[in-house]
Amino acid sequence: MTSAVIRSLKDYLDALGSDTDSSVHGNLSVFRGQRDATWSLRPSIVRSPTFDPKRSLARDPSDPKDKSAERRLLIVFRDQAVTLLPEWTWTGSPVEVNWKQVLIATHYRLPTRLLDWSTNPLVALYFAVEGRAEACSDKCSHPRQDADDGEHRSTVFVLKGRDSFSVSSLAAANPKPPIYIGSDDPGVIRPPAIDKRIVAQSGLFTISKDPAKTVVVDATLYIKAKDRKTILHQLDVCGVNHKTMFPDLEHLGEYLQWSVPRWQPNACN
Repeated sequence: MTSAVIRSLKDYLDALGSDTDSSVHGNLSVFRGQRDATWSLRPSIVRSPTFDPKRSLARDPSDPKDKSAERRLLIVFRDQAVTLLPEWTWTGSPVEVNWKQVLIATHYRLPTRLLDWSTNPLVALYFAVEGRAEACSDKCSHPRQDADDGEHRSTVFVLKGRDSFSVSSLAAANPKPPIYIGSDDPGVIRPPAIDKRIVAQSGLFTISKDPAKTVVVDATLYIKAKDRKTILHQLDVCGVNHKTMFPDLEHLGEYLQWSVPRWQPNACN
């Protein structure tokens, strides 16, 4: 695994070099930005202290005796989201329908064994630098490279040269959603255009055979806390910002509020 510290958007693009191939036919590079480098690269269903992997993961989703948090969450989600799910969710085989529901649940923040990634490296960088940096506390025991001057770095993870597959291919090879037994580990799933956010963020998901294990990446790029604001403004100039990542009225308002301090009108109208 390679790693580097980047100070600007130019540094970032230079560090990536040619690792930006987004072909759906293989040799796919995918990127994940995290605003805290101390966070583990594991899906939400196994993250402590909320979840204990030994009890949270489903072993047999078709077995009523399986009392795992994962199985219960997915059942409750399916029951309560029936009238909210788009029509295309219900097309295909029962296995494909179940996998589509897992993807939608993940997209809307239900804890699952999937991780969000992007084929767009600028999107990953945005999610790495937006928001505030976390401050170190007495409980911190992270590696030295994860923080500077009492503040946590953010990071972009890179997976290189990966194949990807559609939901129908996923369902054909993995008959017990959400359990994954594919040959690629992690597997890279191309989701349907669930909503405008998936399209805007060039989003896709990874899934691992053992979600409790940290995903092994090909490269890690660190961003110091003090450089985040500069990079965020550089991304804004390139059209990567809150309003483009979340194309709705609520986030447009939040983007404009963030922009106000940089406005310098010549006169009042």
